[in-house]
Amino acid sequence: MVTFFIRSLSPLQRIFFLIGIAFLVGGVTSILGVNLLKVLYGLSLPQDYEMLKDYDKPWIVGANKFLLFTQHLGFMVLPGFILVYLSGTKNLILSSPKRNLLIAAVALGLVLYPAVTFLSYINQQIPLSESLLEMEKSAGLFTMAIVRAPDLATLCVNLFLVALVPAVGEELVFRGILQREIHLFTKNGWTAVVLSAFIFSALHMQFGGFIPRFVLGLVLGWIFLRTGNLVLSMAMHFANNALALFLVHWLQPSTADVNEFDIPDYDLGSIVLTVGSFALGGLIIYWLNKKSARAMEPIIVEVPVTADEEEKED
Repeated sequence: MVTFFIRSLSPLQRIFFLIGIAFLVGGVTSILGVNLLKVLYGLSLPQDYEMLKDYDKPWIVGANKFLLFTQHLGFMVLPGFILVYLSGTKNLILSSPKRNLLIAAVALGLVLYPAVTFLSYINQQIPLSESLLEMEKSAGLFTMAIVRAPDLATLCVNLFLVALVPAVGEELVFRGILQREIHLFTKNGWTAVVLSAFIFSALHMQFGGFIPRFVLGLVLGWIFLRTGNLVLSMAMHFANNALALFLVHWLQPSTADVNEFDIPDYDLGSIVLTVGSFALGGLIIYWLNKKSARAMEPIIVEVPVTADEEEKED
């Protein structure tokens, strides 16, 4: 009955339904997370909110990671799986991809990392107001506290929490649901890709990284549009996230100040690496385009016929 109701909604109605599910499930998991935070870490919110900014203490960083996990789970992963399952697209968009396409998607996520870093450098040249700069600094401190991995065990935790969970949840919501519904609503695949990528980047609320996230969202959206397989987008997203974590683990000393991990000025070697990243990424995209036989049409699931309707037809 619920499945029939979801499938009978218009694309725009399903988007609002997703928002409703996200707030409902996210609210429940947030309440559970806050209560578990008190049990596991002895912190009460909002009273101890300022303590969560003391990133020099490993257990405080652990508490932040726990809250981050509950947020991703409640607002992205669970609502995404619920709506994908109820809409009947689970078997269509989460099917196992061909091995060569999967390898290409992972390679694309790795190869494009220097290009994304260059776009971050360009983005950081845009002047921001004092209030936005303060927000960016606060977000940067939080991010570096989360991703810093002084040992292999922490790196493995980060790969799950910061690379895998967001890759699955964000691709479910922004590509598997939002992009698909916008495509059905507008009848234009590229409009859906651009709008979902814009929303994907904007909702991160970090203006210093808007451009690279937007471009990454365009590529992820194109992969889903061209192949119809969300696993490929997830694989590319995970690979890009994972490479960033490995680089932080290997290049960033565990005792370094967060503010010291800035994007360096570009020398000749960096420029060559960036150009190579764009070029090789373009070649992989070209190859994926040739190997993907699917027409870039929206994924449609027929509304099931109810028993009453069958009786009327008879």
